[in-house]
Amino acid sequence: MRNNRAGATLTVPSLRKIGKNKYKFEGVTQEGATVDATVTMLVTPARSCGKWHLVLDATPVDLSSILINPVATSIALADGSFGCLSATGRIDR
Repeated sequence: MRNNRAGATLTVPSLRKIGKNKYKFEGVTQEGATVDATVTMLVTPARSCGKWHLVLDATPVDLSSILINPVATSIALADGSFGCLSATGRIDR
């Protein structure tokens, strides 16, 4: 049995600006997954460093070990830090 805390790693090498506060990546990640990702910057809540909406479709990625929602998402910056980032999400099946 696989640990339901096991994670899937996807490294999106870059995002290109496609509009005001909107960025996109289409291509293959460093791990070999085909990804279509869009990040939209939302209005920044008071006393925070920002709020974003991420839509990420990827294949092939084995998410079978994720048994319940919500799931946690970690986003690391290019320098390896997590900066001012934390996220929660859900898996839509």
